[in-house]
Amino acid sequence: MIMPEMHQLSTSSKMDLIMKQFRSFDPNENTPFLGHEGAVWACTMTEDNRYIFSGSEDKKVRIWDGATQECIGILEGHTGCINALELTKGEEFLLSGGWDNQVIAWNWKSQEKKADLIGHTGGVYCFAMTNDGKYLVSGSGDYTAKIWDLSNFTLFGILTCDKSSVFGLSLTSTYSEVVCGGWDSQIRIFNFTSQQKVNSFDTSSGVIQCLTVTKNNSFIIIGTRNNIVKVYSYKDKTEVGVFKSHQNWVRNVVGTPDSQYFITVSADKSIRIFNLISMTEELNLEGSEGYVFGLYLSKDGQYLLTGASDKILRRWKIGIIEKKKCLKGHTKCIMSIAVSKDNKYIVSGSEDKTVKVWSIEEGCELITLEGHKETVWAVCITNDIKYIASASGDNTIILWDFESKFNLSILSGHKNSIFCITASYDSKYLITGSQDKNIMMWDIEKRTSLATMEGHTDTIFSVKVTNDDNFIVSGGADYTIRIWDMATRKQIEKIETKAGMIECLSISKNDKYLVLGDRSNGVHIWDWNLKKAIKRFGHHTRWIKSVNFSQDGNIFASASNDMTVRLWNAYEERHEMVFKGHTGTIRSVCFTNDNKYVVSAGEDMNIILWNVGNLRFFELADINSSLDNFLYLTKIKNSIIPTASIAKNVFGSLKINLAHFYAYLNYDSLLKQTLNNGTEIRIDEDGHSPLYYALNRKSQNAVDCLLKFMIELRNTNFENFLNYCHAIRNEFLILLDNHSVHLPEFLDTIFYTVPNMPSFAIPKQKLPILHYSKIKSVNSINFIRELKDASESSQEIPIEFKTLPFPIFYISGSNGSIQMLNFIASCPNKKILQTKLIKIFVRSKWNELWWFVLLFTFLLWFNIAIMTVLIVIGYVKYYDEPFGSEDLWLIHIFIAANSVLGFYELLQILLGGFKYFYSFWNHIDIIRLVLCITWGALSIYFSQSDLYFHTWFMSVLNLFRGLTGFRAFDSTRFYTRLIIRATVGALPFIFIFFYSTFSFGVIYFTSLSGEAENISQLWQAPYQLNMGDLNSINQEKPMQYLYFMMASIINVIIMLNLLISILGNLFNTFQLDAEQIDCLEMTESVLEIETLMYWKKHHNHKSYLQLCKQLEVQSNGEFDEKIKLIIVGVEKLNAHSLSIDQRMSNFENLLKQSIANRK
Repeated sequence: MIMPEMHQLSTSSKMDLIMKQFRSFDPNENTPFLGHEGAVWACTMTEDNRYIFSGSEDKKVRIWDGATQECIGILEGHTGCINALELTKGEEFLLSGGWDNQVIAWNWKSQEKKADLIGHTGGVYCFAMTNDGKYLVSGSGDYTAKIWDLSNFTLFGILTCDKSSVFGLSLTSTYSEVVCGGWDSQIRIFNFTSQQKVNSFDTSSGVIQCLTVTKNNSFIIIGTRNNIVKVYSYKDKTEVGVFKSHQNWVRNVVGTPDSQYFITVSADKSIRIFNLISMTEELNLEGSEGYVFGLYLSKDGQYLLTGASDKILRRWKIGIIEKKKCLKGHTKCIMSIAVSKDNKYIVSGSEDKTVKVWSIEEGCELITLEGHKETVWAVCITNDIKYIASASGDNTIILWDFESKFNLSILSGHKNSIFCITASYDSKYLITGSQDKNIMMWDIEKRTSLATMEGHTDTIFSVKVTNDDNFIVSGGADYTIRIWDMATRKQIEKIETKAGMIECLSISKNDKYLVLGDRSNGVHIWDWNLKKAIKRFGHHTRWIKSVNFSQDGNIFASASNDMTVRLWNAYEERHEMVFKGHTGTIRSVCFTNDNKYVVSAGEDMNIILWNVGNLRFFELADINSSLDNFLYLTKIKNSIIPTASIAKNVFGSLKINLAHFYAYLNYDSLLKQTLNNGTEIRIDEDGHSPLYYALNRKSQNAVDCLLKFMIELRNTNFENFLNYCHAIRNEFLILLDNHSVHLPEFLDTIFYTVPNMPSFAIPKQKLPILHYSKIKSVNSINFIRELKDASESSQEIPIEFKTLPFPIFYISGSNGSIQMLNFIASCPNKKILQTKLIKIFVRSKWNELWWFVLLFTFLLWFNIAIMTVLIVIGYVKYYDEPFGSEDLWLIHIFIAANSVLGFYELLQILLGGFKYFYSFWNHIDIIRLVLCITWGALSIYFSQSDLYFHTWFMSVLNLFRGLTGFRAFDSTRFYTRLIIRATVGALPFIFIFFYSTFSFGVIYFTSLSGEAENISQLWQAPYQLNMGDLNSINQEKPMQYLYFMMASIINVIIMLNLLISILGNLFNTFQLDAEQIDCLEMTESVLEIETLMYWKKHHNHKSYLQLCKQLEVQSNGEFDEKIKLIIVGVEKLNAHSLSIDQRMSNFENLLKQSIANRK
């Protein structure tokens, strides 16, 4: 469902384009029409919005081209201000009324006067037209409202309003009644036909300046000169709403076509929009520079016209093109609909006992098929589009020829009403379900019954056939699903659903999902292959009457007695959107095969085609009021706190919501509020969640907000937590590369304990047991023994099960696994290495590949051993000459060992690419290998005295590299990193120590007073002194004693303490980070090995990580627990902005209390 112009764009550019459009959106933007010489009091437009008309205080009616904003005509004839305009049915004539007591009919196309409607003796203030266009009602200052017959432009009737000028009037939708309001604050209601007053009541609001009745006849809305807007129930005439936001006369009011909103204009220069459902003010539009008098809403709800005292007519774009079309023709409830395979036709069955065929493209009825004697409960069309089949309350099925629409055969066999029918995908068979509790199978070509299948114990409401035509699935009032073999026509499985009475069911086109709708208002998703319930949705508020899948197998629709159609995503397990427009129970819903339309029908006798195939940039996915879109975007633009009513809306061609929007913009405050108000964390059409945009744009505040929200949601709404975790599955890897402070806690949160699992059991093997599963649900059989299979000596132990809400890459050597390890190793927040999830994942990898690490370590140490032997032999036997032939075999082994190690490094370069050179150790390896191989070759031709420095550097690098071999063992891994980091940490000390020693060397040299033997004493004597050699001190030289004292104090005492301090701090830090270091060392080792496993590079399969472990018990007295208490204390103190003294005092108290509690 992507717009054509966006199809070639990347994900980021699509979102960027949407945001660019949003930034250019201005809710107050309008198009001015200039030309009037006086205030504009009246306006209207043609149904296609092409031509616009305005009446003014300048006594002229102007005709405007809506596209060019040019005035293309002027109608002159009035002698006073023009106060009302209306177009006749068919838009042939324009009617105008003014303060000059005139009503004039114009042929606006020829710009000639057609007729004068004479009769009013006071100014004409308002018009109302009947829906059929036959009559016009005009309100006047002569205390009357007059009804005009537009067929001949004559007076039809007079409504007398008791000496009260009529400033506002409206008609009910069937124009059975006329509602008038005016000078005396009374509302009077007249019967249209008899012209007699049938009701009146006092609004106590002063002069009623304007009035309208909603299209659904539910409300009367008035605007007064007391600046008040009031809403009354049409049924009982009670006041249901009062609005006092206007600061001057309310000049005009209009209701939207869907009766959900109304709009008012005022002399306070404002245009306000109100919600009739919530009885709240939605919006105040600004843009008019004068008092606003005229008001008109286009018939399609797209455009609003306003006229003002600044002599300008303005057009506002406030709606969108209607996304639904309605087919009318049935005279009673429509019970069932079906769409042909070619997307050209709809077939409907109705309570009026008829079957109708409709053209989708032309939007009209093609033919009515009659033959049934009772309600037509169900219809279907065969896939080859040869037949229509209809099932009825008269216990029969009629088979119709699709092309000729002839009745081919009446099939009898059921003993009661037939409520459901479907055809096999090969178009050979019909299957029906009945109130007689039986399923029958029919041969279409032979027109005969093949089998009667018994098993259900109550009425059958729904039958479907799997896409391979192997099975029939049925559901009914006995609360069961039954599965039947198509070949044998026997029941093979009965499923107790634990749902309500099953009203409807559907199978996805890929045979992956089964969906049920019940009378407990629930929609249920089942895994068809496992025959296991996945999720229940409770969004509907009444019975579910119909469910059906789209062609993609993931999206399905449901229809309900609550008068809504809802779309759902089975794969994402979420609600997608809601369509509102029906005025009664919806009995049937389906998709066209191109997924362009959702089609629904029901008790309101309407078939509605909902266009879901061309969502534009900022159109809401939910189809409701055309004004919803404008209000939604305006509230976002104005940074209005998102309320629950708009928080869940989805919009745009990418199907984004407010969470995507605010995450993209890094509006963390608004993001937090919209999430708390119900906005879902969901993926868009390109598979990206809000977290993706926050991470991609480095919107760190938004990342932190999302993670913190998810952590808190875990304890408040576990079901939503799992859904939202599933939505961010594609961002999990890149999230591991983020430095959010909430990331470690988030990782611990998503690795959750599975509820409703055994708490005591006998494990199959030593705990913990790790299992990767292709399905989400945890099966305890994979971890524990059944008691009957356990030995007598086995004892149950407390256990718990943990899992992730989404699958991860797990196959060692796959690109996905390597990428995940890379992100873990390079994550800026190293605390993730202490989380249970990361430790379990890395440890499982380590256990799988440990043998290779050990093999590499032994090879490395074997190389060091050979090198040591060679150096000893070389220095003892061959210091002044090359190696002899009897020892060359050792050199050959040494070169061979290094060649193997070199091949290992070469593989890393070839498979890892340039990233290989990012590692410090890889540089060491290259230099070490070059030195080893060249040393071995040169030792054949040169003596060891010639290779003195070569040997020294080779041995240092080999021994240094050999230190990393201790990473292979849990007991030494920690100390390996400690030594390396301590060396790096001591570098500042070494530099300072060298500098101070050199300085005292200079001082010592000057104290010799010319007795220096050579320049070597400049550096030799200070180092000898530091090592305890005092023989060089001349007791007769006082400056040498002073030098001795200074050097001893500074170099020996201060520097030694500095070294101890550095190393001590490093050791303490390492104790705190021991878990991190251990995990990091394993991660880097595993990553190095997996990079070489090129044969598994494309094995990017995902599975759910599931763990069975012993129930954790709090330990006592261990070092790490004490450290954790201290860290908790520090974090608690840092969370508050306290003074340093206060923090230290609080920390001391907290530490004492923690230690006391531990004791």
